Amino acid sequence: MAGPKVESLGRVVGRNVRRLRADRELSLDDVAVTARQLGFGWSGSRVSAIQRGERDPKLSTVLALARVLECEISELLQTDAERVDLGEVTVATADLAGLFGPVPSLEPSDPMTPDEWAAFSGWASADQMATTLGVPADTLYAMSLRSGLTERRTARALDLDENVLNAVTHTLLETGRTFSEIRDHLAEVQHRSPGDVTAELRAQLAEHIADWPDSRRNPTHYPPDPT
Repeated sequence: MAGPKVESLGRVVGRNVRRLRADRELSLDDVAVTARQLGFGWSGSRVSAIQRGERDPKLSTVLALARVLECEISELLQTDAERVDLGEVTVATADLAGLFGPVPSLEPSDPMTPDEWAAFSGWASADQMATTLGVPADTLYAMSLRSGLTERRTARALDLDENVLNAVTHTLLETGRTFSEIRDHLAEVQHRSPGDVTAELRAQLAEHIADWPDSRRNPTHYPPDPT
């Protein structure tokens, strides 16, 4: 009699990452860039390796994937196998998701300095970013750590650099809160669907930036002339 079907954790997570990434229309680099904002030194090739299930992911990797893909941890653990191999033990699939609660808040264990983060974002320095966008660099950095798929999609829809989106959100909508945080708060207190609130907020931002030239929408594409 055949035993229960067993699948490795790496294969389970990898297959679900591929599915979720495709559903969200994210490239390998999209996932890697967002993960690097959280302090994970990922590249597109690293995300590809995770998808292939080449090795079982660490707990920190699973948490980061859930944060980057904006999904429940249980969505990364879906499988038709009866048990999942965690390395030295197997766990019943039905019990696996129960080991995890909601995705916790994540902080980089080795955070970038303001200038390192500015350089990662395409700026010459944190001071240049702050001067150009009119918002302190540490505020934008904190917002970037809480930004995710909603901010990335909104930035693309409005043809804005993501840091510019955060700066506009900070100055026009509410100080220090990200687009998705504002959206979720309004949807809750107004008893409205997040999709309707997203459309309304995007329209408000679009009207505000309607006359902005490309150099203001995506300033890192237009570096200042050398002095």
